[in-house]
Amino acid sequence: MRLPRPYRLLTAAAIVLVALVVVLPSSGGRGQASQGTAKRLSIAVVCVELHGNLETRRDIKLRMHGRCPRGEKLVPLPRGRRGPRGRRGAAGPAGPAGPQGAAGATAAAAWESFRDILFDYDRSVIRASETSKISEITAYLRQNPSAHLRLDGHADPRGSNKYNLVLSERRVKAVRDALVKAGVPASRISTGAYGEARPKCTESTEACWQLDRRVEVLVTGR
Repeated sequence: MRLPRPYRLLTAAAIVLVALVVVLPSSGGRGQASQGTAKRLSIAVVCVELHGNLETRRDIKLRMHGRCPRGEKLVPLPRGRRGPRGRRGAAGPAGPAGPQGAAGATAAAAWESFRDILFDYDRSVIRASETSKISEITAYLRQNPSAHLRLDGHADPRGSNKYNLVLSERRVKAVRDALVKAGVPASRISTGAYGEARPKCTESTEACWQLDRRVEVLVTGR
């Protein structure tokens, strides 16, 4: 239905009036509106940057009035599953060698052997032919005051184990007493007895058994 001319004129005037009311204030404050929009946009971006540029569960409203929404905080989204481990890098150059440590007890106890002192069958008395060895040991200890002795007694396999163990102890005691009498401090002598447990020879001959009837003399700490 076509409106009469007067109504059409009134309608056009109303439209022009509304346009003037809206456009004129907008054009007058256009700079401020643009600045406000830019400010709101910049604030929205700052709100994100303050939290490490992380996305949030809620969309940040771009129409905030110069600040983050009151009562709201940015919550990062949950992380996804961890990815596979990367390949191991090449080994770096070796570091400098450290200082050398102190010698251990095993290295310090490097024993050296003198000639064995031999005994007659079923005897623990030092033979006259073996006394020169006692003199040699005594002279060595005088020349090396830091040295220590180890005396180990042995026996040949004839007789029981129990008897041979006691016999080897008597032989060690005889050598130890001879050294102390010659001037060697008892504190520099340690002893052990093994009976027939450590043979030097396994043949059933007198020559072999003679090697087993012995006191071994060991020295360390020169």
